[in-house]
Amino acid sequence: MLRYFYAPGTCSLAGMAALELSGADFEAIAVDLAGDRAQLRAVNPSGKVPVLVTEARTVTDTVAILYYLARRFPEAGLLPLSDDEMTTALSTMAWLGSSLHILRRQFARPMMFVADAGAEALLRAAARPRYWQGLQEVDAWCAGEQLPLGVEIYALVFYNWGMIDGLPVGELASFSKMVTRLLAWPDVVRALDSHRSPLTAAQAT
Repeated sequence: MLRYFYAPGTCSLAGMAALELSGADFEAIAVDLAGDRAQLRAVNPSGKVPVLVTEARTVTDTVAILYYLARRFPEAGLLPLSDDEMTTALSTMAWLGSSLHILRRQFARPMMFVADAGAEALLRAAARPRYWQGLQEVDAWCAGEQLPLGVEIYALVFYNWGMIDGLPVGELASFSKMVTRLLAWPDVVRALDSHRSPLTAAQAT
């Protein structure tokens, strides 16, 4: 059985959705990042989520986890399997992880980058417009050809964060339309519920 270490509110949402969509037999292990990470560090010394433990290896990082699940469960259609299309999908996800994720972190967790409250406020203010611009770029992608399912569920992480961060993501029409379509999948909703997402909380009220 696969084991998946995750924490609500993090990018582990994407891997959880992929596991649900793939129909994999897996154990979900919630981690309190503010508490004892001993169990997590036993499988990932960095103490970070997400972590997917398979029968043969340990996979960290969202892009690697999505790639692994797409190859292991091709019937789920998470990512295209042709080389050219896979390369494009991986490039898109790498941008989400290496660029937009960092901008979001600078906005939401500036204390990770600077040492005092004044500098935190300056960094947060500087990051906000660039973070919002990144979300607008995702909206533009969504207005074009439909993205691979694995890319969409990774993008969903950032829409979810935008809601948490109080950004007007509802104004992003194409991105919002994509998210609404994903919310029709019970597998995706289960993943969102496990991460205490405001998306499903809003649906329930």
